[in-house]
Amino acid sequence: MQAVMGIKAEKLVTWALTCVLIIVQQCTGQQTSARNLFVERLSRVDGWYNNLDHPDWGTPGTGLTRKTGARYADGVNKPVDMGLPNPKEVSDAMFKGESSTQSEHSVFFAYFGQHLVDDMIDTRSVTCPNEYINIKFYERKNGSRVGGQQIMPVYRSKYQSGSGSSTNAPRILTNDVTAWLDGSVIYGASNSWTQHLRSYRGGRLKEEDGAPGIPSFNRNEIPLYNPTIDRERPPKTRNPEELFSFGNRRGNESPFLISVGILWFRWHNYLADKFARENPSWNDQRLFNTARRWTVATFQKIVMYDWLNEITGETLPRYNITGYNSFLDPGISVEFSTAAMRMGHSLIPSGVVLRDPETCNPISPLPSQYGASAGESALRLCNSYFALQDAIVQNGIDDIMLGMTSQAAENGDRLVVEDLTEFTYGPLKRTRMDLEALTIQRGRDAGVASYNNARKAYGLNPVSTFAEINPDLPGDVVAKLAELYNNDTERVDMYVGGMMEKKQRLTGELFTMVIKKQFERTRNSDRFWFENVENSQFTEQEVNEILDTTIRDIVEIVTGIQNNTLQPNLFKIEGSRCPHIRVTRSNFTKPCTPNVGIDFFEGFWGKYVGVVILLLLFPTVAYFIMCIIAWKRQRDTIQIKKSLVQVAKQSAKNTKQGTTEGDVFPAFEIEGKSRSRRVLLVLDGTCITLLSISSAELRKICVAQFKKSYIFISRNKKRDIFVIRIPKEYDVVLRFTTGDERDAALRHVQTFMKENHIQTEVFEMDESALREEAVTKEARQSLLESFFRRAFSEVLHLENSDECKKSNKKDDSKKTRHRTMEIADCELTQTELAETMGMKPNSLFVQQMFQLADTDNSGYLSFREFADLVILLMNGSPEQKAQMLFDMYDVDHSGELNREEGTNMIRSFLEMAGAKVGANDIDAAVETIFKEAGVGQDKDCLTLEDFTYVMLKEHRDAFEGAQLSIPGYTRPAKRRPIKSQGSVTNFTPSIEPKSELRKRNGTGDSKETINEETEKKVFSEAAATEEEKTWWGRYWKSTKRYVENYRRHILCMVVFYGITIALMVERAIFYAFGAEHQGIRRVTEWGIIISRSTAAAMSFHYSFILLTMSRNLITFCRETFLKNIIPFDSAVAFHKQIAYVALVETILHVFGHLVNIYHFSVHPLPVLACLFPKLFVDDGSDLPKSVTWWVFETIPGMTGVLLLLTIAIIYVFAMQFSRRFCFRAFWITHHMYTIMYVLVILHGSMAIVQSPVFHFYLVVPAVIFFVDKMITIGRSKVEIKVVKAEALPSGVTNLVFKRPTAFDYRSGQWVKIASLALGPNEYHPFTLTSAPHERYLSLHIRSVGPWTTNLRNLYQGAIDSHESLPNLYLDGPFGEGHQDWYKHDVAVLVGAGIGVTPFASILKDIVNRTRTDKGFQITCKKVYFVWVTRTQRHFEWLTDIIKDLEESEGGDLVSTHIYITQFANKFDLRTTMLYICERYFQKVANKSMFTGLKATTHFGRPQFELFLNSLQTMHSDVRRFGVFSCGPPGLTNGVEDACKQVNKMHKARFSHFYENF
Repeated sequence: MQAVMGIKAEKLVTWALTCVLIIVQQCTGQQTSARNLFVERLSRVDGWYNNLDHPDWGTPGTGLTRKTGARYADGVNKPVDMGLPNPKEVSDAMFKGESSTQSEHSVFFAYFGQHLVDDMIDTRSVTCPNEYINIKFYERKNGSRVGGQQIMPVYRSKYQSGSGSSTNAPRILTNDVTAWLDGSVIYGASNSWTQHLRSYRGGRLKEEDGAPGIPSFNRNEIPLYNPTIDRERPPKTRNPEELFSFGNRRGNESPFLISVGILWFRWHNYLADKFARENPSWNDQRLFNTARRWTVATFQKIVMYDWLNEITGETLPRYNITGYNSFLDPGISVEFSTAAMRMGHSLIPSGVVLRDPETCNPISPLPSQYGASAGESALRLCNSYFALQDAIVQNGIDDIMLGMTSQAAENGDRLVVEDLTEFTYGPLKRTRMDLEALTIQRGRDAGVASYNNARKAYGLNPVSTFAEINPDLPGDVVAKLAELYNNDTERVDMYVGGMMEKKQRLTGELFTMVIKKQFERTRNSDRFWFENVENSQFTEQEVNEILDTTIRDIVEIVTGIQNNTLQPNLFKIEGSRCPHIRVTRSNFTKPCTPNVGIDFFEGFWGKYVGVVILLLLFPTVAYFIMCIIAWKRQRDTIQIKKSLVQVAKQSAKNTKQGTTEGDVFPAFEIEGKSRSRRVLLVLDGTCITLLSISSAELRKICVAQFKKSYIFISRNKKRDIFVIRIPKEYDVVLRFTTGDERDAALRHVQTFMKENHIQTEVFEMDESALREEAVTKEARQSLLESFFRRAFSEVLHLENSDECKKSNKKDDSKKTRHRTMEIADCELTQTELAETMGMKPNSLFVQQMFQLADTDNSGYLSFREFADLVILLMNGSPEQKAQMLFDMYDVDHSGELNREEGTNMIRSFLEMAGAKVGANDIDAAVETIFKEAGVGQDKDCLTLEDFTYVMLKEHRDAFEGAQLSIPGYTRPAKRRPIKSQGSVTNFTPSIEPKSELRKRNGTGDSKETINEETEKKVFSEAAATEEEKTWWGRYWKSTKRYVENYRRHILCMVVFYGITIALMVERAIFYAFGAEHQGIRRVTEWGIIISRSTAAAMSFHYSFILLTMSRNLITFCRETFLKNIIPFDSAVAFHKQIAYVALVETILHVFGHLVNIYHFSVHPLPVLACLFPKLFVDDGSDLPKSVTWWVFETIPGMTGVLLLLTIAIIYVFAMQFSRRFCFRAFWITHHMYTIMYVLVILHGSMAIVQSPVFHFYLVVPAVIFFVDKMITIGRSKVEIKVVKAEALPSGVTNLVFKRPTAFDYRSGQWVKIASLALGPNEYHPFTLTSAPHERYLSLHIRSVGPWTTNLRNLYQGAIDSHESLPNLYLDGPFGEGHQDWYKHDVAVLVGAGIGVTPFASILKDIVNRTRTDKGFQITCKKVYFVWVTRTQRHFEWLTDIIKDLEESEGGDLVSTHIYITQFANKFDLRTTMLYICERYFQKVANKSMFTGLKATTHFGRPQFELFLNSLQTMHSDVRRFGVFSCGPPGLTNGVEDACKQVNKMHKARFSHFYENF
């Protein structure tokens, strides 16, 4: 019934196509038969739709069938190895050797059989992931092992999907060609393959140009099997264009198989030409299809009725008896594929004698074009694998065809020649293989049944003894076979048993049965079989014509061999007219190409290391370039300084009377081994002066009092150094640009000395000796250190102190006496004393003190004079110190200080502090002091008694603790407990009221009050708190407070890095275990786990980092509930943190890929073809791609290299050093992120390992960032008019510009500006100093870098030239923590330097709110503003804002504290005097003498921990303080540390918000 239905279906299709034919005829007018249309439509080269009920039957990729059960160790897929002999041992024992007799069949018969097998079977594709069943063996010689164990690599074959999963579905190998006899070996097994073979002219297959009858070379790169040329070193992959284009992948395996392929190639073209002559109207497609149909039919006839008969000795039943059976599966049986059809191995000889087609004589010796066989009498197989294509093009195939047809094959027994058993081509790990061992192992891989089970399955009786297999076998062979299989016939491999059987013709009864069954099934299941007249392919007459065609007919037609030369049956040698020649290995003088193993990575180590070095060079070169840019900027600065040298010289000549053109010499003063500075040497009157290029005096030596000097000059190298030595001074060591300049300066110095009546001696020395001899400033400093240590140790009795011990260590016993003499002879200059006190040499204070201490008026301080001064300052009583000051400023030694001398005293203190105070204010301070002394208007002088009374009246403690601060030398202070209004504390208070934050020596409570009693409490020490007794309790308490303070940060970090870890772990687990079926983990080991897990984290981080720079989004979110969860103010810090983590991940990712590339470079091509099917096809070349190919010739590799280069540039130029010295380069390179993201997308676009996923991470952040950027661009590209520009002192530029419409902001927020004149795309951030209520916006910008300096110069130039002020681009506002100052009950504002700008805006806002109805919106109970500045004159503009605040109602809300850090420390005598003057001035003017403000001015730096601690006591009801700081990192870090320490006390919580600049 089913058969009838199948026939009806076929007829239905025929009827449908006939209908189509009628339509085509009506439209085109062409007459086409239904039979031809049917054939052209359905005769597919890929075998599909041969069976209409099962269209996929017999197609490439279908599984092999089984007649027997699967023989696997586990019944599923594991090959049997236990109990079975080693395949190599079986091959050596059973198959190795040459037959003693020859076959009656020709060599052509054997190679035609191989051609036929390739048409029906191809199971040599490897499974993916790769599995190995390598054969391990030992070489044997005379029965003994030779050498170590060797490995013959064997891949397991590809199997059908779904098989190998259970005992009910054991592994089934797949067949990569069609199961039909359809000429796929001629035309290929796919339509695309066929198209590459066609010429598309006259229906012909493509011929090589200039070589008629020869297939074209593989210029279309069809995936032919193309083993590497292993005879070369290093091996190289053969160019695919060196191979002929065949339908058979392995058609180029040997010149003999090539000849058979060319035979059918020519036959097709012959038929195409024939049909073209007979049917000139046919197009190319019809001609090709018809020629192909006839070629396939001829091939089917010769195989089935000529070749097969020679194999089995039996004729199959005629087709008209059996007919087409649509229910018959054409699948190739595993027994046929892996065992029976391999019997042809025994027919192959070692070589073939080539014969002259005309004379039939042997061609001997072979010409040179035959390669390794040149000079031999025959063409040897083992030296001809995949070679000699050029020889065939030159000589044709006639000589090879005649040689194969006239030469007898090897006898069809069990023996196989060594060309196959020892020298079959193999992979590069072992270039020569054993074909018989491979066949046995592949049978086990396929799960072929044992020999006995196969016999049972095919209806044959099993054998019980080994002798039954073949009674004709010699006894020793039978015994060896039994030994190999442990005397168990049930274990014998099917192939081994079948080859051992007694031959009926060429095969034993088992192989005969298997082959007959398979061919009969193949024929009867083929709907397109040529004898099936029902499919309308051929008429009966055409079928008879095909049946009459023989292989001899084809050879006669397509070759030039004479007709009378060929025998009737080319499959036999009977009837051949050529003389018989037998070929054995003894015929050859050259051995087979030996086996050579290879290390794939050989020769690649250099390239691998080179790649690593190249990658390491990226950041190195980027850093070098960055340094070059920074150096260029510094060089430009130096050039400017050089241009100032001439100006300085001119200035020096103008300011120094009596100098001439040659009296000023530019040079470098050598200060030490590695220190020098540019100076100007000026010879003026009796003094030698060194000036800076800005004409500042650096050093001055007056020589009038000296009688002798020495000059040392260098006499080698550049001869550019000379040294001037003056008694009691360290040497003047100068290096000049050239020797001529030095000589000119030397002449002037000698003249100068002579004019001053100073005897001068000049010595020449080698430069190295001169440098060693010279007493440089550095050497002088070393001597002075010893000088000071000895002086202080004598005064303060520090013989056992660390200082003395340190000194003793430096001065060993042998040098002690010499050093002591040097110290005793050493005398201090005024300059050295000034440097010791950290003051300027020309300071009035220094001059007065030096004159006071120089008791012998020598102009130098001896050791004793200096020690006396130290004794007075360190151990003197308050009265003695007051008398010293009195004597210093009693210039006329009258015993009284008049008002002028008092004014000079205060001026000297202010000069030392760098402070500028008006004359009226100084006079007021002096007048106050005089009044305190009880001196009236009628008396202008203070006696010593009056001066002492005024100084010590309220400040005795200050004078008692005061000393002259010399850096590096202090005396331990005596700490005594004092009483405060709170509780008893143990800290040492300051000398001023308790508003001072720094600890001070001395005791006593101040009676002064500042801003009422409340201010005292603010700065008092907090009451002592009870501490936990155990370390665990303290640790837990500290941890708990830390978590409370940073809970938002911790939450975000946990979530963010939790996601990161989850992504990495998921990828790591997947590639470690989940992707085991892909095989990539086994190939790369840990490399793929590292690279893929870090890639997942990088995808997340490099995408998320965009959100941290979406400023508009952050500003918006700060006003939502999200601010309670996410610390938006830490966006920049988080951005940097992500960048650092991503950098580490990138490094690990690169490391993982370097590991991967190494493994990819040492694994053969079949492995790579499995892992990367999009990149590789297993063409047999086996040679993996090199390291450089992976890195530079693949999209992932090249984009990876470019990515690393881009990342290196971005990261290097983002360093603090780069941002400081070449900000524009940082700004430009940081915008390379767009390039980076494009490269990342391309990097994964090929989906080599996995499908691209980066875009999934990127899309949302990228869209948000893009929208944010568009908002910024739309807002920032509007020109803003600058209405005012002012260059303020200290390099501060004030810009006032128009406020854009709808520009709403809060005090404390910041903006970004770009100058149209300096670059419209380079934006820099600055905090607004204007308040939200003001009509205009203002910025105060300090010139600290190239851009800010250029900006200042730009507007300064516009102001000076009265030009219009350049406009700006404005972007913002952006939010930060400072804008939330008003949300805290108590806010502490700490600003340093230019960092006070956000607080300027806030203070203005407070003034406005308190003066208007908006004051009620301020929820703060108190605001503390701490201003830390080097000198108050740096930011005079801020004092105006504070004055407005003090005059408004906001003055009660804000408590201002100013700290001037330029003054000496609090224990210094000079600072004590300034403090006393300041307090007296405040009594009179109710304002600071230094700032003009009511706020108290403090000298030194604030101590924040004490300050914040006191606030908890002052505001005990407040649980959360807001601390806002802005300034250099040192300040913000100090405030942060103070907050952390105070927060540990488990009282109120101080939340710190800061910005650095």
